[in-house]
Amino acid sequence: ITGSGGNIDDTIEYIDSMDDAILGNAVTGGRISKMYPRDELINYKRRIDANTEQQREHADIMAALQRKIERYRQRFEEIEGRLTVHDWNDSGDFTDMKLKEEWLLSPRFKMQDIGDVEFASQLEDERRRTDDLALQLQQERFQNDQLQGEIQRLRQQFEINIRDKERVYQTRERNLTRYLSDEQRKMMELWSELQRVRKQCSEYREQTERDLENQRNEFIKVIRHVSGLVRGLNVESGTHTLLSDLSSESGVDITQDTILIEAVKRFHDSQQQQQQQQAVPVIGPELINELRLARSEDAGLHDELMRKYEESAKRIIELESRDDENHNKLIALESDLKRTRDRLAESQVFIVFVVVKHELLFF
Repeated sequence: ITGSGGNIDDTIEYIDSMDDAILGNAVTGGRISKMYPRDELINYKRRIDANTEQQREHADIMAALQRKIERYRQRFEEIEGRLTVHDWNDSGDFTDMKLKEEWLLSPRFKMQDIGDVEFASQLEDERRRTDDLALQLQQERFQNDQLQGEIQRLRQQFEINIRDKERVYQTRERNLTRYLSDEQRKMMELWSELQRVRKQCSEYREQTERDLENQRNEFIKVIRHVSGLVRGLNVESGTHTLLSDLSSESGVDITQDTILIEAVKRFHDSQQQQQQQQAVPVIGPELINELRLARSEDAGLHDELMRKYEESAKRIIELESRDDENHNKLIALESDLKRTRDRLAESQVFIVFVVVKHELLFF
């Protein structure tokens, strides 16, 4: 029993050290994941503490039994020292004989030979009580072994659950990292596409401005050329130009044909006046040919001017349609970029939530 008591103390110290190690690992985050639920950790700790407390109670009971047995042994020794067996010999003398422990416990020992019947009954009661305590000690040892097996099973189950939770946490973290990298890559692609569209729109705008400037210069050149031709056809007797005379009239549209017709009319009137004064024709074929050539040149310039005007109008319409298309595409890209930024913000908030949850579980 003494040896058993020493083993019990060693077992309790070993279990306490193992519990402290497990709980230490749970607190410091050694092999145990931070993702493990706090309620399960507390539940395991309570069960381990309860088992440890039961083992300590069993150890206290066994220590009390051991102390009680030691007291019984001392009492037996004191009783053996006081007891004497008187044996009648041939000479009639009594010899003091000290009762041995095995003789007292032997079935050959007759209780009626002892003078103190009450002491004999008390000794028998103590023997039965000792047997009961020994049986109880054996039962406590068996129960202690069962508790140790239960603790070992709980420890293994705890480690398995910890490994599973750690694996799930690592998988979730990898998936989250992959998702964030994909979202960031998509956002960068959208940003590069947006920059490219902006650059293309800027180039189209600059090209449109250059084309409009060129068309305006062409219009100015044609107008100057027509004005020069008209000034050359003005009649010397007039004090105003054709453009000024026509512009003074109300309701008259000034065109190249109108200017040429008015110039021919004035020239014809001037020639008639000269014929009436001199009574000789002065209109020569050179002047008529010159007027015809001027009219044909004006018609060609007018056709060329109209053609360029139509081309410029088509070009402007095409550029405006492209600008509208690029503007719509730009709006779509900006909306995609906004959605991507919102998703990135949500992912960042989720990451912060996960980190805070881990810290709360850790502390």
